[in-house]
Amino acid sequence: MKFVDPSGLIITLVGSEDEMQRSFDQLQALTNDELTYDKETGIVTIVNTGTMNTDKTLTAGSKMVSDMIGNNDFDCQIQREYVENDGCYVDYLDGGAIVRMNDWDEEGGNWGYMVSDGNGGSVWQDHKDVAHILLGHELIHATHHMNGTLADPSRTVYRYTNKGLVMDDRYNANGDKLNISEEYNTVGLAHVVEFPNPNGVYAFRRFYLPWPGSLTENTLRAEQGLNKRTAY
Repeated sequence: MKFVDPSGLIITLVGSEDEMQRSFDQLQALTNDELTYDKETGIVTIVNTGTMNTDKTLTAGSKMVSDMIGNNDFDCQIQREYVENDGCYVDYLDGGAIVRMNDWDEEGGNWGYMVSDGNGGSVWQDHKDVAHILLGHELIHATHHMNGTLADPSRTVYRYTNKGLVMDDRYNANGDKLNISEEYNTVGLAHVVEFPNPNGVYAFRRFYLPWPGSLTENTLRAEQGLNKRTAY
């Protein structure tokens, strides 16, 4: 499936007809603009602005989709796969990105989120209940790559707990260190990043908190009437 704007940018979604339709439906759920796609070529276009999901004001989601369509220098592919015990990812390329949506992850697979219960606590929410938010999360990563604002993966990251700051070092199944600061920025979670101090032996730490209304998963959730995600 491809998005094309008048100046020629193409965003491609790869897969079978059913896979294309699933991704299209999720994408449409993120924006107030009406999308359509050619089932033969997969080309998707914006046919009307502000005419879809009119019960919601999807400001951040609509801007995210239209900005990606309107960037002549960035090519985003969205494809689907089925990998057990794994999540969704983005591969960063020169001048583009591949968003890899995992249908196992979306269908439940014992994966989910901790989200606010609205009363100061957190509850478990299955991925399959908010599959369009999964796509939105990965598209935010792609947007950061497009804008050159990906977090530095080499930094030490700390998260807040009831016992104070705790270092958050995580690795995937291949032993690669995860870019936790990028994940926190994408979800919209406060965290602390450690930087080397050029004037001494002690590092200094910087507090990160998303600006209100900035593009984060929790902003997309708020627009959809969903409770915010409280952890990654």
